[in-house]
Amino acid sequence: MTRSDHDELEIVASGSWWMNPRVRRIQNAIIELIESSRESLIMTMSYVYYGEESASRVWAALEGAAKRGVSVYVICNIPSVNNRHGESQTMGSTSAYNELKRLASENPGSFAVRQFSGYSQAGNDGTPILHAKLVASDPGRDGASAIISSANQSDAAYLRNLEMGVQFSGPKVEEVKSMFFSLWSSSECERI
Repeated sequence: MTRSDHDELEIVASGSWWMNPRVRRIQNAIIELIESSRESLIMTMSYVYYGEESASRVWAALEGAAKRGVSVYVICNIPSVNNRHGESQTMGSTSAYNELKRLASENPGSFAVRQFSGYSQAGNDGTPILHAKLVASDPGRDGASAIISSANQSDAAYLRNLEMGVQFSGPKVEEVKSMFFSLWSSSECERI
């Protein structure tokens, strides 16, 4: 995608039986975006899984970006939250949270991760979760691009589910960055 004064959109999806052949797979688009990052990468993860074959390709791309010196910022949910019935709800695998911690500890200058707790917003309906799935490469720079989709970081999302999203470049990528860092610096996000 090229930078211009207006936003350019491309559909990305998963679930091959319903996809138009011209539509790129979400997982491939995310990996290409991560691998093309030169300076910074921001990402939100809702339900987070590690050790699954397809999702592992995204994890490898994230680690590769950090090792190249790209500043990687990730916000994920806390490992479990209370739903509106007061029951604990798991937000991913323990191994995924351990992998995020490992990446941050092994790449302290280039990989940072925070978890969204939502505690101050908790009410009768339970604790809110971060449900956004976003990845943006080099916001504010020439060639900046972002993907917003329905896909979690999991093999189910990348291989089985019918997921859809958009990849875009242009001025809106800067707005995504602003929203991301507003959440990043809020009291709702804490270092893990």
